[in-house]
Amino acid sequence: VEFGFIGNSVFSRSDLLDLIEEQKQIGLGRDYVESIRKKIASFYADHAFSKVKVTTRTQESPDLAERKIIYMIEEGERYKIGELTFE
Repeated sequence: VEFGFIGNSVFSRSDLLDLIEEQKQIGLGRDYVESIRKKIASFYADHAFSKVKVTTRTQESPDLAERKIIYMIEEGERYKIGELTFE
């Protein structure tokens, strides 16, 4: 299985592949495509991209027994804190 990314401008391909490697260490289940999609969305949300949208596209080549999963990322705007008031 090969992984690809479209639309990522804030985080590099290497950053996103590191997330997939983390998931592999934990163990990938039957629905690994969805669990990785959620992990990518959560990673972006943790970095103030709360409106990120991640969708997937699969390309398969039965002749070569290859599968490519492409994660299409719409990052949206990054939220910034304008002011904090402590009482």
